[in-house]
Amino acid sequence: MTASSTLAGRDPASVFTAIGQWWKDKIAAQRESEMFVALGHDQFDRMAHDLGMTADDLQEIAMSGPHASDEAPQMMEALGLDPEAIQQDQRAVYLDVLRNCSHCDAKRRCDHDLTSGQAAAHFEEYCLNAYTLNALRAIAAMPPRPAVKAS
Repeated sequence: MTASSTLAGRDPASVFTAIGQWWKDKIAAQRESEMFVALGHDQFDRMAHDLGMTADDLQEIAMSGPHASDEAPQMMEALGLDPEAIQQDQRAVYLDVLRNCSHCDAKRRCDHDLTSGQAAAHFEEYCLNAYTLNALRAIAAMPPRPAVKAS
């Protein structure tokens, strides 16, 4: 499908709005990139360490743009998971999910499934995080462990 075939028949105002939003996102990504460069190597490494990731992982996520992993918490919610709890309790797993999401080539399908309420039924067909998300679902479904009594 070419750009001209996707724009054919669309209201010119919506086309300009879409182009304007794309440009704003591009500028925002550029500014974020410049912000990280301005930090300097030591500060950037410290920030990555504070976030529980390597500097390379942080750079990879940052360079993907400000909305590159927006679908991750939405997908978690669609699957009955609590993204905030996962972020607090399993930070490394949460960051890995964000990193994978930022590299996804199935954004259009994912967005469609999230919007239409079909994500839970189809995410395993395309989601790079399917294995991890299913593992998180299995953990969430486990009964709580009984408290150990002190002797």
